[in-house]
Amino acid sequence: MPLGKLGWSDWNQAPGSNSDCVLKPVFVCPDPIRGGSDKLVLCEVLLTDMTPHPSNTRAACARAAKKYAPHDMWFGIEQEYTFFEGAKPLGWPSNGFPAPQGGYYCGVGADEVFGRDIVEAHTTACIAAGLHISGTNGEVMPGQWEFQIGPVGPAEASDELWMARWLLYRIAEEFDVAATLYPKPVKGDWNGAGAHTNFSTKEMRSSLKACEAAAQALAKTHELHIANYGYAIEERLTGLHETCSYKEYRYGVSDRGASVRIPWQVAKDRRGYLEDRRPNANMDPYVVSRLIIESVCGAASGGRQADGRELPLVDLERIVGEVIAIQAGLRIPGVDDLQPVGVILVLIEERRPVVGHHLGDQELSPGRSCRKQQERQDQPAGSVHLFQGEILSRTSQKRQNTFKPNSTAIPTTRSFDHDIGSRPG
Repeated sequence: MPLGKLGWSDWNQAPGSNSDCVLKPVFVCPDPIRGGSDKLVLCEVLLTDMTPHPSNTRAACARAAKKYAPHDMWFGIEQEYTFFEGAKPLGWPSNGFPAPQGGYYCGVGADEVFGRDIVEAHTTACIAAGLHISGTNGEVMPGQWEFQIGPVGPAEASDELWMARWLLYRIAEEFDVAATLYPKPVKGDWNGAGAHTNFSTKEMRSSLKACEAAAQALAKTHELHIANYGYAIEERLTGLHETCSYKEYRYGVSDRGASVRIPWQVAKDRRGYLEDRRPNANMDPYVVSRLIIESVCGAASGGRQADGRELPLVDLERIVGEVIAIQAGLRIPGVDDLQPVGVILVLIEERRPVVGHHLGDQELSPGRSCRKQQERQDQPAGSVHLFQGEILSRTSQKRQNTFKPNSTAIPTTRSFDHDIGSRPG
């Protein structure tokens, strides 16, 4: 397909005087909604000099996959999500809560299952689009579901996951229902929503020792992964509800309370794959798959990234401080002006600015713009919206430049509408 272009300034992500970006088609599939010869097209964003946009997370993922191609890495991603009808999960009573968790997982019956007609329509659409959807099931919390994409290569799994997400949101429209990928849509004794990421190399598919080495390699870059595995990860990875706390890392056989699980069948067969249980439902699959590739294959290649650099950690407090300070008009030594960022999926997903290019390939996971939140006038000047790793500053340009980059007094607004689905709160 031919290259396209996009007016980036329409989303306030570039100045109007230099707003064009280039759309490079990377994945095309039949449009199961319109039918006929219509297609859905997923694109990378390039600058007009044909280099990847600074926040093009797919380009970095593809580079890592190419560098470590001899390892032949496969990915299978379990995408959890929650249906909402208005301000409550689908099927929940208008007042109060449904019966406690226990009978909803893979359930059957109108008293346990809510939204199956949407799920069936979504599954059928994914099959018609040629996606590698390998399963779907009702999840632990009522109104919560999951579908799986893969196993295929890292870029392919990520492309198809984005397409499947878009189809989910689009099809749910027909039922007057919205989907959310927020990792903890209901506080309290209710399961969160993750995107457990299963992966293997050709070495792992023939040796349990290679699987154990991969699990040990992930321990060395745990903080980096946590920082890039989706917004509000601390709300979900608490150590409860089949999670390991984000503050620790451990792996084990058949342990759903571990950071990384070795399935029992893998231990029995002494070969297979691992399940990284840490990623949030709202994670960026390009970032997650790249980090796993670099950590696992990098360790097998001497403990370095695809470009030979040591794996760095991300100082989130410094990054937030720099972004706010720059947008408030301060200059931070050693930090260039921020670029408008965000990989764009044509007809699929729009992005808001994340952290600038000074993060290199270790950018935070970007998400869709939340215009209703952005336009709300009830937030104080200087409030910061943090969702799915992105940073939206409402700092007034007239405010005095007194912000200290490393200040911990950062006002934030957090609620379950801050996922890539922009759920109304």
